[in-house]
Amino acid sequence: MALTRTYEWTDSLGVAQQRTVRPKPPFDAARYVGAFVSTLPIAATLASLSWTTICIGETLTAALPAWAAPIAYVVAALFDLTWVWAMAKEWQLRFQPARRAKFVIAGVGFLLVSVLATFFHGYQVQGWILATIGAAVAVLAKLVWTLEVASNVPKLSEQAQFAINHEQEIAAIARATAAQSRDLIRMRAKTDAMLEAYGLAPLFVTAERGPSTGEHPSEQPEHGARPAPSTDEQPASTPITTGHEQAEHPRAVLASMDEQARALLAGGATKEAAIAQMLADRPDANPESVKAAVRRQVRKQ
Repeated sequence: MALTRTYEWTDSLGVAQQRTVRPKPPFDAARYVGAFVSTLPIAATLASLSWTTICIGETLTAALPAWAAPIAYVVAALFDLTWVWAMAKEWQLRFQPARRAKFVIAGVGFLLVSVLATFFHGYQVQGWILATIGAAVAVLAKLVWTLEVASNVPKLSEQAQFAINHEQEIAAIARATAAQSRDLIRMRAKTDAMLEAYGLAPLFVTAERGPSTGEHPSEQPEHGARPAPSTDEQPASTPITTGHEQAEHPRAVLASMDEQARALLAGGATKEAAIAQMLADRPDANPESVKAAVRRQVRKQ
């Protein structure tokens, strides 16, 4: 909440007046110095990119046809952005000195190539003076960025660096695990979609089986015990199976769902009525699997 001051008085006509004033903060020199320090590396980099792009672009244009001049300047800009990219990676890895070292070396190499190209262009156009000034622009920009990164990297003890590395490893493991899980889910979804397109039952989304265990939790036999054969009557087209056989042959379980959907639709039931009846008969079934079975039989009719 901003601090304000309210002044009240009565003017010469006897009317009450009121005025609210927000005090102006004193001049903060450190704020403006900080803004200048943060802006200078960016300005130096942009100036270096512009100068080097013009120099390299003109050098390439001299060896290319006139219609390729825009392409030459685009290539020059990308050519010069390599050492800027390396500096950005140095900033991102400022708390990981082991990984940052390789980008420091790469950035110096990219900068050296850019400086030599700028020096060559300046020497051809005007001589040593222009060549030296043009090459110094990129070097100064790189130097300013190097000092900026160094000023924002505190010196850490071995224990502090070990703690930072440990936290970064945990975050990397979490990102890798999330990416692998996402790829696995997509692979399973694509496999089920392909099977349904060919009129086959899905493998990973089933009614009586979970997506990963292969059996319904309530139907898993205890350790060391063999499941007893089922004595319930089943339709003639569906063989009598045990819980163990269902785990080995998941298609038998899915076929019974398809046959129930086929029988309901053949008896005159609508698509919605067939789905409702199957969900009532199979309270543990996955609703999406029931709908998929009914859709398959509707397409076959």
